[in-house]
Amino acid sequence: MKCIYCKKEVIGKEKTNEHVIPQWIIKKLDIKKKQLSFTSISEKLEVFKPTTPIPHTFTHKVCATCNNGWLCDIDESCKDLLEVMIDGKEAKDFLNRESVEKLRTLIYKIFLNFFATSPSSFKEKKLNFYHDFFKTKKPPENVYLFVTPFINDKIFSMNHLDGWQQLYENQIIDDDGSGLRFKFYLQLGETALVLCSSGDKRNMIVYDERYLIPLYISRFSIPTNFEQTTPDFHPALRTEVNHFLYDSIRVSRALIFK
Repeated sequence: MKCIYCKKEVIGKEKTNEHVIPQWIIKKLDIKKKQLSFTSISEKLEVFKPTTPIPHTFTHKVCATCNNGWLCDIDESCKDLLEVMIDGKEAKDFLNRESVEKLRTLIYKIFLNFFATSPSSFKEKKLNFYHDFFKTKKPPENVYLFVTPFINDKIFSMNHLDGWQQLYENQIIDDDGSGLRFKFYLQLGETALVLCSSGDKRNMIVYDERYLIPLYISRFSIPTNFEQTTPDFHPALRTEVNHFLYDSIRVSRALIFK
């Protein structure tokens, strides 16, 4: 087996289980044995069979060097800020450029770990993004982070969706394959975060400012208000979070490039 991050061939004790959710979060939320349910949805909104792990066993294989080294450092890097957010307390005294970047890196790491548990047809085409993360130890610049007041009645929730609406129907929004395109929702206690990327530097994110408060975005991102689609638009969108992600973050062809 090769480590998904560093590509090192690992056997025996070098093969370890990396938790998708950092263990300190599992402990804080007291969700070690809570039954979860995840449904993978492809970019064409194809729905796969659900999986039902519990957080303590929700892992994938990586080498011990990565698991106990830089990945562990990322887990601990913004603990003070995230604990305050999880408790629903005022976080402004903890928010600055450095802490937001550490938070963005942690949520991206959680997303990559979550994506690594998806069907092999999902992750095999995206392995280079794990290798890039190992090299840079940070997300790509076009990965944006929002906090959202959209919170469901669960103490913990995690959803991934790659279904996109175009801002204008007559635009051709293709994907050049150079980026990782996704929308990722993560609720931890009293806070919920959305991480997303259009996957192509020629495209820009257009987001609904009523439901998404930017922590890290590009100057080319556009805030607006959207009309909402109906939840029965597609079977993949019948869950509240997926419907929220589909409606609140859209894509448009950028007129100005970085």
